[in-house]
This record gives sequence, structure tokens and C-alpha cells, in this order.
Amino acid sequence: MGREALEPLSVAIIRVVLYWLHYRTTRIMPLNLSIKNVPDHFGDLLRGRAAKNHRSMQGELLAILEEALLPRRCLTPAEALDRVRRLGLRRRDEATEMIRADREAR
Repeated sequence: MGREALEPLSVAIIRVVLYWLHYRTTRIMPLNLSIKNVPDHFGDLLRGRAAKNHRSMQGELLAILEEALLPRRCLTPAEALDRVRRLGLRRRDEATEMIRADREAR
């Protein structure tokens, strides 16, 4: 299920946001959006995704919009290596411990 199931909802959100971006230069206040007639299964998927990420449904929709609309810049190999070095890892298993701790915190 996952991402494929959210595709139609994402397309609808993107259309609304593109409309908003077109007119945002004339608006001073943030825009309130409303999505009507969302199929129940999309609502259930959104609720589940929001709960998994410890967000409200509104927060999850904003996260989906950011993910869909903001450009992603991939790290160069040099940048990735620099970030790893800044972590200050001394043993190989330290990275594994960090990942496990992050997963358990969710």
C-alpha cells in the first residue's frame, strides 16, 4: 500500500498548492485549504501516517506538501563523508547503535 495509495491524494494536494502558489504574491495572510470528498481509505492512510510520525493530520498534510514541492538536493560524496566524520564515530557498531536508538524513539 504505502506511497502508491497516496498518489491520487498527493496529486490533488499538489494542484491546490500550485493554485495557491500562483496567487500567494497577492495574499498577506496564510491560505486555509480544504480538501473535500476524500475517500475513507485515504483518510485512514493519512491518519495512520500522521500517527506514525507523531503529527496531527494537518501537520502530516503540510509535511507531504513540503516533500512534494520543495526541491531536494542530494549530497555529494564529499559532503556525505564530511557529515559522517562530524558525527565523530570511533567504532563501526556506533552507527548501528544510533540507528537502533532512533528507531526505538519513534
